[in-house]
Amino acid sequence: MKKGLGILSATFLLLALIGCDGSGTNANEFSSDSSSGNWYDNNDDDEVDDVVDEESSSSETDSYEIDEDGVDEESSSSDTTPSSSGMESSSSSMESSSSNVESSTSSTTSTTTPLLDYELTQPFIDEGWRDECLRLLNEYRATEDLEPMTLADAEKQQCAIDQAAADMAEGAAHGHFGDCGESAQNSGPNFSTSWKSNATGAVQYYEMSMWEKEKALVEQGVTDYKKIGHYLNMKNSYSKVACGIAISADRKTGWFNMNFY
Repeated sequence: MKKGLGILSATFLLLALIGCDGSGTNANEFSSDSSSGNWYDNNDDDEVDDVVDEESSSSETDSYEIDEDGVDEESSSSDTTPSSSGMESSSSSMESSSSNVESSTSSTTSTTTPLLDYELTQPFIDEGWRDECLRLLNEYRATEDLEPMTLADAEKQQCAIDQAAADMAEGAAHGHFGDCGESAQNSGPNFSTSWKSNATGAVQYYEMSMWEKEKALVEQGVTDYKKIGHYLNMKNSYSKVACGIAISADRKTGWFNMNFY
């Protein structure tokens, strides 16, 4: 895993340990703090506590977590306007070692992944945005000496789009988590397409907020999983990622899902 960012709220399972390396957590994100997205994780290895219900806020993204026993979720808010403070990473106390990552407007990969048929019909979806989704993820992972991920196949990319469309239609962050066989998910739900000029700009903002702000919280000793789930998903030992954005029929709203495999 948007101009007027809406809010998701969701329930999730708290992870017992969070300061571990990528092998220790799996989570899909629904965070109720001022972080940038929703997260969800299907964690087969780690113990999790009881499901926690997160409160919604106009500045956040959602995160969500499940264990082997089941999933408990809460629908997200329909508000599509992100606040000026909640959706941005802190410029002082929230700085991290990865803050030097550029917010370039185009992918730096040598080749550009072709847009899928659906994406070709959406003016908001710009060429190279999926490559940027991967590039930025791996640039952040490299700051912690983590192995780079690769893009999942085209079928999983399309599934992430369809899944985002279904979540948006129901107003439920991670409402279709697992439909694409993913182990974890970060989401940027219900954002206004007038918030950023294109998909690349929206993804850059979400990934920056998910990683930089939440890593800073970890460094400050925060262990509340709902506040740091996006970061944990991004640093986990997954090998592939699917990035999907769905756009509403009136082209005013978007929904971003980032699935990890």
